[in-house]
This record gives sequence, C-alpha cells and structure tokens, in this order.
Amino acid sequence: MEYIHSYLKGGSWFTLGDSITERGWYQPIVAENLGLAHWTNYGIGGTCIAQKNEHDNSAICLRYKTMGEDPDLITIWGGGNDFGFNFGSEGGTEIGDRNDKTSLTFYGAMDLLLTGVIKKYPLARVGFCCYDTRFNCAWS
Repeated sequence: MEYIHSYLKGGSWFTLGDSITERGWYQPIVAENLGLAHWTNYGIGGTCIAQKNEHDNSAICLRYKTMGEDPDLITIWGGGNDFGFNFGSEGGTEIGDRNDKTSLTFYGAMDLLLTGVIKKYPLARVGFCCYDTRFNCAWS
C-alpha cells in the first residue's frame, strides 16, 4: 500500500462506470486515502459496458474515448446493468464469446474497452470492478 500511496500522491484519477460511480460516494474517500489531488467522475447511471443496441452511445465501452488526458489512475466499475438492463425485461446483454470484437456483446465490449483504455492511457494504472447483481456482491 505504501508504494501505491507514494505513486499516486498528488495525482489524478478518472472514474468511469454506471450509477455506482455516478453517485460519487466512494471517490472522496479513496482520493483522500491515496493522497490524490483530484478526481473526475465519468459515471452515468443505467449504462452498460456493452451497447444495449446499435444506437446506444452511452455504453461504457465507448465513453472512455471522451475522457480527459493523462490520469495517473483509472477505475472502471460496471457490468451489473449488462446482466439485465431494464431489470431484465430486454433480456440483458448477450455474453458472446472470447473472440468477439463487437460492442454489442459483453465479451466484445470488454475487449474493446480494456484494449482502448490501455492504448489511450498507457501510463495510467487501471483498476476494474465488475459485479453480479444476482448475488449482491462485488469483486475486482
């Protein structure tokens, strides 16, 4: 923890995600504990990692492209809405397979998101939290 704290002290943090991120409840606590100078919230409630359909421009796998420049830390928190957006009435996001490169499946959107974030921000530390709403738990 000491290394992480010294590396990030005075740095900047981008948070990208759904309503958990949009609420802004965890960012002040984490920023204070890590000594971060500032953080920027890119959370939008109700959004999925994958596109809900081909007209959905709010998907997390697309929104990283609109974030600012040169963060020291990026965290991405999402996935719960992919399980069953609109509480499952639309069936949720198709899981796809590991070879997908489309933003319309969970696997494909994850590939596009993580590949894109690492390419756009090669010097940033990246953390990811994905949760399953069925079990009311989180892991990273």
